Parts: sequence; C-alpha cells; structure tokens
Amino acid sequence: MAVIRGSRPHVFGRARPSHGGQHPIHIQPQRDTHFRPLPPPTGTPPFHLNLRDVIPARNYQAILRRKKLTFHLNGDMGGIEYAVPQELVAKGMEHDFDSTKDASENPAFLYITGDCVYFNGQILEYYKQFYQPYEFYHGPIFAVPGNHDGENLEGDNTLDGFVRNFCAPRPIKLPESQDSHRTAMTQPNVYWTLLTPLFNIVGLYSNVPAGGDIRSPQTEWLVEELKRLPTNVPLMIALHHPIYSADDHHSGSTYMKEVLEHAAQQAGRRDVHADQAVVALGGYELQVVDPHHAHAVDVDDLVIHDLPG
Repeated sequence: MAVIRGSRPHVFGRARPSHGGQHPIHIQPQRDTHFRPLPPPTGTPPFHLNLRDVIPARNYQAILRRKKLTFHLNGDMGGIEYAVPQELVAKGMEHDFDSTKDASENPAFLYITGDCVYFNGQILEYYKQFYQPYEFYHGPIFAVPGNHDGENLEGDNTLDGFVRNFCAPRPIKLPESQDSHRTAMTQPNVYWTLLTPLFNIVGLYSNVPAGGDIRSPQTEWLVEELKRLPTNVPLMIALHHPIYSADDHHSGSTYMKEVLEHAAQQAGRRDVHADQAVVALGGYELQVVDPHHAHAVDVDDLVIHDLPG
C-alpha cells in the first residue's frame, strides 16, 4: 500500500487504491484483522431458512401465483456518526412499497451483504445504525456479516451483536430495538441459505481479514450445499468481500474467487462460474451477489420473474 510520509516518523495517510488507475489486490489494513473463530450456530444443519416461514402467507402465494419476486439488496450500510446517507436510502426503499399493488410487485425483503454496524458490530450501536433507520421498512431484513460486524473490541465476543439480532432462536423484540417494532431475525447461522420459491441465496461469512478468509467447517458446508441445492433453481451466493472491485476504497479478492471455484469443483457444479462476480440474476448458474463494498448510497432493486420450471 502507498503510504504518504513526512519527516520521520510522521505518517500522514495513504493513497487511494484507485490512484493513478491502479486497483491493487489484498491491501493490509492497520487494524486487528486476524481471523475470528465462528460462533456456534443457533439453528440446525443444513442451516436453511424458508421465506415462506417469515412473510405473510398471502404474500408468498402472490409470489407463487405471479412467479415474480422483488427484493432489495444493500451493503455497508451502517450510519456510523453521520446517518443521513443511510436514512435517505432507507426512505427511498420505503417508497418502493405500494399497498395498492400486488405483493409480488412490492419488495419481499431486504438482503444486507455485511457491515450492518460500524465499526465493531457493537450491540449498543444496533438501534442507531439498524433499527432506527429501518423503522418504517415494511419487510423482513436478512443479512450476512461483514468484517466490521466481526471485528470485535477487546472484551467483546466476535459477532455478538449480529448473532443476537439476526440469528435469534425465535423472533423476539430485543432491548436494543428500543421504540422500533422490529423483532430479531431467525437465521440459523452466520452462514446459511435463504430458500425462496424462485431462487435460493447461499450466504457466506468471509470473516475479518482483508480479502476475506473462509475456513472449515464453512468450506465443507458450502460444498455440501452446492451438492444439495437443486440445479434447476437459480442460485446466488452472497458474501461481503468482493471478488472484483473497481471502487476507490477497497480491493478485490482472489481468495474469495478461489474459495468459490474450489467449492464448485468439489461439488461437481459445472454451472457455477465465480467470474460472474457482480449482481446478476438469471439462468441456471450461480450468480455472485457482491455490492463491491457498496456504501449506503448504493442500493439495487432486484426483480426475478417468469423463471422456467
């Protein structure tokens, strides 16, 4: 990494990764970004959550009837000390809900690809950075953790806040939600699969190190999941660290590319192509859901409809 220095030992900053048209790989941050062991699951293998068990039955039936599902995708949305960008995006997503339209036209859920709470996933930050901004969001919110969700402060356990608020054993209202009516989500693990009637999303936790680090038992689970999920249903993978990135703050990750390609090879899934590392839906192949560490001003409304089978 290019560091801007003054008279020794002064250090002033660093050049942006995109400076001069370059996009380096595997930048090492000056923080405690060692690999953290995974917390125990709160659910049972194979760690599936069916959308049918979360949204109202009439909405699920409308999706089946119309063969159309709309959802939001967002990432790196924690408001930190200045929540205006996050709140503007949240209000924009609220406007996508229209009670006069069929449920298949409205977003069925929001899927967050990590960094739900900056900078260390603290429980005390969940109201300000999660519950309050999405107080008026009308759908469920699912997520995979990002590096800042797992980069715990000394004295805290990694992913404590994420597990409490996204992997609760039942949909309870937690103290950190304060005056929000939203209950905790019931994902069975920090890596898990969301089943929907039109496609499936395999969610991975790429941990804290720069570029991501996915190890056992998650690697074995991914291989078995690729074997287990039907090949005639569209499949997406959600993870926080991007395989490719051309933004001005982060780099891509050959580590994540290798993890996905190795898992596909082990599972015998020839329809899986890790090179498709942008938000892309369609066809009977794996699509990598990857917001390139998108910040709160970047949000995608995704629609899937008229899929064969």
